[in-house]
Amino acid sequence: MTAGLVRVATTLALVVVSFLIIGAVLSISGYGVMEVFAGALQGAVTAPGAPVATVRWAMPLLLIGLGAVVSFRAGFFNIGGQGQFYVGACAAVAVSLAWRGGPAPLVIAAGFSAAVAAGVVW
Repeated sequence: MTAGLVRVATTLALVVVSFLIIGAVLSISGYGVMEVFAGALQGAVTAPGAPVATVRWAMPLLLIGLGAVVSFRAGFFNIGGQGQFYVGACAAVAVSLAWRGGPAPLVIAAGFSAAVAAGVVW
């Protein structure tokens, strides 16, 4: 097997094992495993508007995870990603609301810069 195929097989095996562990914990807790998994699937994918809501709620988490990966790869340990995200978001909103009516590209750039600066300071 090639190294890439081994990684894919390992990842799939870990996903299957994690579902088995979750199923065991749910079963021990007295919940219907299939009902819980079906409800999660319906709430995340098949309900009207669910795919859009799932992506909307997943994007901040993916952004925070990407920031953690970049910092770990650079040799830094960063445990404040979620706080940096929220402080940066508040700074971007504050700057954008304070500069209402300005040229949109400059307002967006200023909001982005404020978010980055506030996240770095935090």
